[in-house]
Amino acid sequence: MIEKAVADLKDAHKLQDMDKIESASKELNDAWQAASQDIYKATEGDQASPEGAPNDNSEGGEEEVTDVEFEEVEDK
Repeated sequence: MIEKAVADLKDAHKLQDMDKIESASKELNDAWQAASQDIYKATEGDQASPEGAPNDNSEGGEEEVTDVEFEEVEDK
């Protein structure tokens, strides 16, 4: 769908026909929006636990956190 719209736009550009360029641009935009909506719908179900995000299924207790002092050393 998008490939066809791009090809139509390229053809209209070669002909330098502004009316065809406008309609082909609209067709490409509509195809892009439809594809974007499909992608969004397909990824909606995957949002339950994104990669790298902590989930509530972690085992074990609380981690022990210790504050320590440090000194910045500048390179010479």
